[in-house]
Amino acid sequence: MNIIEQSFHELSASFRTLVSRLTAISCPRRQQLQFAGSMNTDSHGSGSKPLGRASSHSEGLDCGGAVTSLVKPMLMKGLGSTLCRSAKQEEKWQLREARLLDLTQSIIDESGFAHFNMDRLVKVSDVSKGTIYNHFSSKEDCLAAFCVRGMSQLRGLFQRALTFNGTPREIALAIHFAYRLHLQLNPTVCMALVTARTPSFAEKTSPERSQQMKTIDGELFSMAFKVIDDAIKAGELELREDLPEIVITFLNWSMSYGINMLANTGFDHSVSDYLEERNIALVGANVLMDGLGMTPLSKDWDYARTWQRIADEIFAEDILRINIQK
Repeated sequence: MNIIEQSFHELSASFRTLVSRLTAISCPRRQQLQFAGSMNTDSHGSGSKPLGRASSHSEGLDCGGAVTSLVKPMLMKGLGSTLCRSAKQEEKWQLREARLLDLTQSIIDESGFAHFNMDRLVKVSDVSKGTIYNHFSSKEDCLAAFCVRGMSQLRGLFQRALTFNGTPREIALAIHFAYRLHLQLNPTVCMALVTARTPSFAEKTSPERSQQMKTIDGELFSMAFKVIDDAIKAGELELREDLPEIVITFLNWSMSYGINMLANTGFDHSVSDYLEERNIALVGANVLMDGLGMTPLSKDWDYARTWQRIADEIFAEDILRINIQK
């Protein structure tokens, strides 16, 4: 096994560990504390090994410890400002920040990203400039907070997608559905995320906010990874040497993101309408998963019916919101 393949196996093992920890913890504040504490135990415990199929290829390597030794200090640092406020102060803080982010979206929707700045936010809000800068260190930090909120909403959609009663491939399709739905519900957030991922933007964002984005990214990827892992365990996807699980997960994620972004923002309305009539998100998901050999193949299964089941059983209220907005 070459070094690249070994690295993929180690990363896959680490993602399985993250999946199990995220699944087991529900309270957000306790989640951060227990997650950081468990990392400390794993990093210094005796004889711990990566989980899953990759363990045979990474005997003696503490990949989880290497990763968590970097993540734990950042998690604990991000907890600092939260833990020093009382529950009542924290509730007031969160409500005010949510209101400021609502105003941020209003400004962007009305005037565009180029015309958003902190002075305009101060002007339309009922709080002082100093208070706003207590929440956000810069315009970029404010937009990053806006993105974090949107990513948290996407995380909720992913979590609900995982509850769909179906085969692993159908659950993977539910993840694709969730991505599509998120863009329809939050088009401004999705566009902001494109900018937020650029280096020039990131360097003007507070370390805490940057870490929040990275943490949610990891959680989202871990949920998508779990679906692929379940398909392999169920014998519905054969793992190939040239396509490790982490690569297959990324292909699903990136294709779904690309199709939905381009279908909504990259073409004129006539092309977008044409693609929407043919449910390009479903077509793309089927082409990819058929190509990967993920069964049941689309020739043997009615995935259009699955798509409708996902809409009816998991996301009916969200779709109603979209219809009302139209």
